[in-house]
Amino acid sequence: MTGGASIAPDDYQEEGIRTIPKGAVNSTGVADLSGSKNVTKEFFQHNIASIVSANNLVTSLRDLVPSAPNMGRIVRIIGADEDFLMPQGVYKIELKDRIDENFVIAYSNSEQYRKIISSEKNGSTQVHIRNGEFLNIGISTPSYEEQIQIGTFFKNLDNLITLHQRKLFPIIIST
Repeated sequence: MTGGASIAPDDYQEEGIRTIPKGAVNSTGVADLSGSKNVTKEFFQHNIASIVSANNLVTSLRDLVPSAPNMGRIVRIIGADEDFLMPQGVYKIELKDRIDENFVIAYSNSEQYRKIISSEKNGSTQVHIRNGEFLNIGISTPSYEEQIQIGTFFKNLDNLITLHQRKLFPIIIST
């Protein structure tokens, strides 16, 4: 698991290389990049250890909300071939062989996992989980084949829900 860089407010620029916003981690399984800010190419290269790319998985081990509704959830960065810089508190997750990404994303939203995360959090206003505590969370996983089936089921269900939401709440474009 690779962690993010320390980015001061002055490090952000109008243009440059996008960062992963802390609010990117959510329950949808897809990183929300709408709050992304930019850093210079030089700053990016100086923090090369904190790079994450499209199709990587990330999580956040910090939350400004004491209930920490999204802390520990796992999301995939969707998009074109692009590199991003992670800020502190955001971590790139690299899975071991025979662990299905879709299963892990779905599991990170499960009630069982959310209880584990809640019990591991520290702090009162800005809550967090220490890296070592997060890495030591034991997760029982079914066989790889079952993980694929479960992960695919939930990914398809999420896609179906998204399609139905679009039908219910169409975007009206005025010309």
